[in-house]
Amino acid sequence: MNIVLIGMPGCGKSTVGPLLRRPFYDADAEVERAEGRTVAEIFDTGGEAAFRLAERAVIQRLSEMDGVTIATGGGAVKAPGNMTALKQNGFIVFLDRPPELINTDNADRPLLRQPCQWKKLYRERLPLYRQYANAIIVNESTPEDCAAAILEAVKNKPGRRV
Repeated sequence: MNIVLIGMPGCGKSTVGPLLRRPFYDADAEVERAEGRTVAEIFDTGGEAAFRLAERAVIQRLSEMDGVTIATGGGAVKAPGNMTALKQNGFIVFLDRPPELINTDNADRPLLRQPCQWKKLYRERLPLYRQYANAIIVNESTPEDCAAAILEAVKNKPGRRV
């Protein structure tokens, strides 16, 4: 079984994921590796549709692994096929970071380049994050505390909110 981290950009998926005592894969980094260019470059040349197509292929490949941690891109939940593939062999954890703790100034995050965009995306994606989550972890402490909460949620699988 995989641990799959979902949530907004900047919520801690790529920071916490490597702390979960298993091989770690960041879907955005895997897209960059497969495409030979950055996520920002993919968006700049092919738009969001080109990125989502590449992301879908990477998520399909990662979902076929076993015993790994996968950090998805923030918008991966928008494609039901992504989540179906990830749920087949994955425990889905929504890292819910309070908005005031998220750095939205990162130019490497193409959909957050406009200041008002972050709040719009959060409102749009929040119901999807909650829908797909096997557990919801509020990430407002240290990465180590968050990792411990995730491991506890995985151990006690029936839970929904930690």
